[in-house]
Amino acid sequence: MKTTTKIVSIVLFFAVLVLAISSGNQKAEWKGKIETEKGVKVIKNPEEPPYGDIELEIEEDMVLGSEKDENTMFYRVWDIAVNNQGDIYVLDSGKYRIQKYDKDGRYVQTIGRQGQGPGEFERPTGLYLDKKGNIYVLGLSKIHLFDRQGEFVKSFVPQGFVTSFVPDGEGNIITTSYVRAERMRNFGVLVMNPDGEVSKKIAEFPGIPLIKGGWTLAHDYTPLLRIAAVGDKGFVYGYPLEYKLYRANWSGENILIIKKR
Repeated sequence: MKTTTKIVSIVLFFAVLVLAISSGNQKAEWKGKIETEKGVKVIKNPEEPPYGDIELEIEEDMVLGSEKDENTMFYRVWDIAVNNQGDIYVLDSGKYRIQKYDKDGRYVQTIGRQGQGPGEFERPTGLYLDKKGNIYVLGLSKIHLFDRQGEFVKSFVPQGFVTSFVPDGEGNIITTSYVRAERMRNFGVLVMNPDGEVSKKIAEFPGIPLIKGGWTLAHDYTPLLRIAAVGDKGFVYGYPLEYKLYRANWSGENILIIKKR
């Protein structure tokens, strides 16, 4: 008998933003500033939003998941990605696999399985697609690469401990990784080549103090550096304690900074 107590239904929502402006029909006035610092445009936002509170109206768009279909039974959904054609990829960390569905939610294929061999996963925690449709999976100590058809290409061990990354579509990846510093384990934004070797450091942020033996005292509330792709134009990264977002091109050059004034 199949166990159905740990089934997660993936629900994709279409959100409609309703902006409530307290001033009636008057246009809200933005009170921030736009300046240029060292050749980079900096947007400084005020503490109070110009439109007041934002209310969301949620409408159900699609549901995936059924206890009667093995291909839509999930144990621990860890990540979801969508390609340019609308195909949906679901990383099920509990079952060590990626489930692919078309834009209408029909099952297409399964990618990967548990193990240590080619195309097999140990504790997969990240799913990424590049602009060519190639599939990257972040595992326990490796990054796995599949082509757009889901065929295994290669695995490589990245230099340092990677927490997340975005692929640039040319084989390189921009990662958020731990960077060793004096009595600290900092967070860095690094560029790695197709073999996982660091070729450039874009930024570094203060991280977690080291204790005796080189261990850290990280917990669920530890601020973490985050990164996300912005279409095929570049990426954005931010560290929560700074209240800033940095938008950069694929060369790692900041082209825009958004911050709280």
